[in-house]
Amino acid sequence: MIKASFLKRNILAPARLFNALGARYINPLFREGMPFHPFMIDLEPTARCNLRCGFCQVPGWERAALPDMTVERFRALLKNFPHLTSIKITGMGEPFLNTDLCGMIRCANDRNIAVRVITNGTILDERLLKTLFESPPSWLAFSLDTADRGTYTSLRGADMFDQVVENIRRAAQLKRSSAARPTILIWCILTQKNIGGLNDLVRLAGTLGVDEIVCQAQLTTWGKGRFEKVIRHLEVLPLERGHVRILEEAARGAQKIGLRFRVNYDDIYSRRKPCPWPKTSVYVTCDGTVVPCCMIGDPRTVSMGSLQEESFASIWNSEKYRNLRRRLGRFDIPEFCARCYAGGKRVNPDRR
Repeated sequence: MIKASFLKRNILAPARLFNALGARYINPLFREGMPFHPFMIDLEPTARCNLRCGFCQVPGWERAALPDMTVERFRALLKNFPHLTSIKITGMGEPFLNTDLCGMIRCANDRNIAVRVITNGTILDERLLKTLFESPPSWLAFSLDTADRGTYTSLRGADMFDQVVENIRRAAQLKRSSAARPTILIWCILTQKNIGGLNDLVRLAGTLGVDEIVCQAQLTTWGKGRFEKVIRHLEVLPLERGHVRILEEAARGAQKIGLRFRVNYDDIYSRRKPCPWPKTSVYVTCDGTVVPCCMIGDPRTVSMGSLQEESFASIWNSEKYRNLRRRLGRFDIPEFCARCYAGGKRVNPDRR
């Protein structure tokens, strides 16, 4: 279903609207070559992060030495995607470590491209928030998994709970006092360590004044087998009865205080529900490398090509991309995609 806000934003750009509809509804009908380009992309503005989350691939990796993306390189990158309607500027690192991020968001806004940002919330102080709200993203999500400081420190590898909570409060207050109307939300990654405190997080969110809580149920291995052991002790899928009751109670509590609440299962795939990424979207790293999706997010795991060496048009319908689509189409799942499909089978078994 096409949202009214999407039509309103793109109705005066017929070529962009045509491409978006084609990518979403016509590309999936093709097996290998895609007639339409992605209408949305994920972009990594930096490969650096200031936290050490135990379930993340970023802590300690060599990619942190890569230069951040600049506004100039961002503008050049957008030329590869002339019909882009939406961009998520987040990537693997903490986006606000890139001092050019606000300029990149302004550049996208000037082109009427909807911008989403997910941040760990540790960098966004009052000064930076005011700069951001001069040309804000349409959607600003803060990663916060718990209302308990100790649990936060255990999950995120640093005691920065108070800063994050205060910065969320500031963002919500700034939204209420300014003309900018971005959606402010909390993005919660559900694990065995924090699901029991979800009701407390809902109550905290209500006091902070955010619009929504999104719970991510699926953990990823980033296409790397060594993370399987890491997340095995953290994952909540398949959901136990007690977990289901907690989610239902949290949803009721959110409804009472007028807070939107959603559990995201969108990244759980099966034969009946194939991954849409290879036909509709891409992930672009800070050095311009194209990766199939954000659940991999590392070109060393799989790279489809570099925008510094060739055009996106040649990458999008290259033999490497065609082969990936062929394999997924016949349910010959590559190892780097296996976790997303294995997760789907655990939650909603595909009996075909």
